[in-house]
Amino acid sequence: MSLKQYTILKLLVVIILAMTISISVFVENYIIPIVAIIISMAVMYYFKKRVKGVLADERDYKIAGKAAMWSLCLFSSASVIVGMLFLALSKSHPSLGEYAHFLFYVVCAVMLMNSFLFYYFRNKGN
Repeated sequence: MSLKQYTILKLLVVIILAMTISISVFVENYIIPIVAIIISMAVMYYFKKRVKGVLADERDYKIAGKAAMWSLCLFSSASVIVGMLFLALSKSHPSLGEYAHFLFYVVCAVMLMNSFLFYYFRNKGN
């Protein structure tokens, strides 16, 4: 399969997935989107293995790593700032304190996951 065929098939899978999720959410069936996402991932994995060409090179991986690092830093910083604002405003709006703690836990979980994956891939050698 050529790179152009792969791109067209990927676009078709995304269109079908978006339609499936939209219709399922509209009829309030939340199981079908999960199944559709899993099936789409399997189909895309199958298509990707059949491509005869270069999908990405070292520069793409380096750029992706840099983008991921900046995304993580910006998300964490913004979430902590918003969480601190919510915590400061929780005296007058008690529910904001719950949102603040939720944000703090999410940032903590994301940072722990990033650290774990970083050490895992570093030790794995890839």
